[in-house]
Amino acid sequence: VPCVYLLAQEMFERKEVALTSAFFAAVSPLAIVFSSEALSSSLLVLLATLTFYYFYRCLRATRRSRLISLGVSTVLMLYTNY
Repeated sequence: VPCVYLLAQEMFERKEVALTSAFFAAVSPLAIVFSSEALSSSLLVLLATLTFYYFYRCLRATRRSRLISLGVSTVLMLYTNY
């Protein structure tokens, strides 16, 4: 939920939109099912959200630290699923 808030805050630059997005992520039935399972699905969703967040930040301004963060989160996401 905090990652969804950060992503919405970065994309729309409005606190109301970020809070609404975080609320819908918190009450999403799919997220609730993922959190109740003992699989890597919830970690995959977290890392996919972080990957998209870093990707969006790289699109806005490409810096070395952002590219490294994007690479690390992408590799972790891919290794989590396999």
